[in-house]
Amino acid sequence: MTQNSGVLLTANTESYASSKDKHPISGDVTFYGVLTDVVEIRYSNEFKFVLFKCDWVDNNRGMKVDSLNFITVNFNCLMYQENKPTDEPFILATQASQVWYVADPFNEE
Repeated sequence: MTQNSGVLLTANTESYASSKDKHPISGDVTFYGVLTDVVEIRYSNEFKFVLFKCDWVDNNRGMKVDSLNFITVNFNCLMYQENKPTDEPFILATQASQVWYVADPFNEE
C-alpha cells in the first residue's frame, strides 16, 4: 500500500529591503512538505488542537518552477535535517492544503 501525504502551506509574510526600510511589502510564501506525524493537543474535550509534523522542502535549494509553470520539489533538500530545538516542523492542521506529488521521469534529482 502507498499513501501520498503531501501538504502545502501558504504563509503571508512581510519583506524588508533593509534594516532601515519603513515600508515592508506583504506577500505569500508557499512551502511544500510531506506529513510525518499527527499530534493532538487536548486541553479539555472542547479545547483541542491538531498539529501536523512535516518534512519541509527548502525553497532555496529544493524547489523550482519549470518553463510550463509546473513546480518541482526535491525531497533531498529539506529545511530541517538535524532536529534542532529551533526547527519549526509543525503547522496547525487547519493551515494545511493537501497536494499530490508524482515522480518526474525526466528529472531524477
